[in-house]
Amino acid sequence: MNSIEINDVSVRFRLYHERVFTLKEKVINIIKRKNSYEDFYAVNNITVNLKKGETLGIIGENGSGKSTLLKLICRVLKPTTGSVLVNGKISALLELGAGFDQELTGRENIFLNGSLMGFSKREMQKKFKHILEFSELENFIDLPVKNYSSGMYMRLGFAIATDVDPDILIIDEILAVGDSSFQKKCVNKIKDFRKQGKTIIIVTHSDSMIREFCDRALWIKDGRKQMLDSADLTVYEYMKFLQKKEKRKLEEAYERGEIGSVTTSEEEPKTVPDIVPEAVIEEASEPKVAIEEPREATTEEPVPAVEEVPFHQPQRWGSHEIVIDSLEFFSSDHVKKNVFDVGEDFYVKIKYTPHGKIDNPAFGLEIFRPDIRSVHATNTFLRKVKTGIVDTPGEMLLKYSNVPLGEGEYVVSACIAKKDDHGVTAPYDFHKLMYTFSVYNQLDSEQGQIGEIYLKHDWELKKG
Repeated sequence: MNSIEINDVSVRFRLYHERVFTLKEKVINIIKRKNSYEDFYAVNNITVNLKKGETLGIIGENGSGKSTLLKLICRVLKPTTGSVLVNGKISALLELGAGFDQELTGRENIFLNGSLMGFSKREMQKKFKHILEFSELENFIDLPVKNYSSGMYMRLGFAIATDVDPDILIIDEILAVGDSSFQKKCVNKIKDFRKQGKTIIIVTHSDSMIREFCDRALWIKDGRKQMLDSADLTVYEYMKFLQKKEKRKLEEAYERGEIGSVTTSEEEPKTVPDIVPEAVIEEASEPKVAIEEPREATTEEPVPAVEEVPFHQPQRWGSHEIVIDSLEFFSSDHVKKNVFDVGEDFYVKIKYTPHGKIDNPAFGLEIFRPDIRSVHATNTFLRKVKTGIVDTPGEMLLKYSNVPLGEGEYVVSACIAKKDDHGVTAPYDFHKLMYTFSVYNQLDSEQGQIGEIYLKHDWELKKG
């Protein structure tokens, strides 16, 4: 039996371009056959079936229809066409504060949510202690939730949603909120639910989370099902789509002359903030947004607030005087692939295009585990590799021998950066967490071992 059956579902909204205030205006529009609105399909002809115990990840750009689809499953919205069949009790975290009465305390909201889920007051009294301990909100549980921070909302909401023993758990992006220690508790809880055979749907912008937890992934684009396949394959195609889209934007911006211009001696030199992560190149810090040319703040034009971007999300920034066109992985015999055996040799090929003469640019690369723990970083400056004047497109090859990485998925950041007498200072083009490869351990081979790294070793038994 399927836990969820979504059959050819569509949701249509009307987007009004002008407001009609009187009956006269309405009648005139009808006579003239003039519509003041257009139909917008937030979800368009999507069909998905989830088996019991399956974990599905949903990915897509903002506004693609991911949250709308979840609201259909939770019966918050009714489909315009099609049907949604759910077998089992649902517990959902659709958005921060959803299901909470802002004027009630945290304690009162626990019992309110329990009653909405069909639990009696006595049943919720038994669950209350465990919910409170998991949320770690003992000192704030009797405060009105309108005074809670976003992290406190997430703590309380997740604790309630997972303690009511649902058959289906739905999580919509909110795990990006909150401190890392509580996020780990949530991740462990999700793992427990998977072991118990619960059906789980996760909407997130974290491709590593999709790969780690999900059996399949659904990519939604403009309200339509773009792809439904294994988590690895779907995420790979989605990331490739995002890279191509970003590349087109850069090419269009370059054609308009917005990036890549080279200053002359008569021009004021352009400056770029020192923003390259330390793990890849020295003396730098993590950016919050893509780079724009800095300008002085005035009273007439206040500087806009900086929007923080979660660290685990792929990003791209830089002055783009030289750009990374592609990054690909190859075997030692130059066959393109992104799945390798433990201890295998492989190459990383970085294709680039300069927009002018670039003096001795530094190339850097960093490898991460899916939880964004750095396992390796290097760059040409640290290795004392001189690249000289770069003024034509080319390739940078990085060869790894007997790679000691253990089995699992890996995420890669790459960078071309400016270098001066003081070292590497600012990026021309930084691709953060935009590439992936996998390593598999052949347990039936001589190299077979378990762990995060492969250590060359020998066993020797000496009998006394």
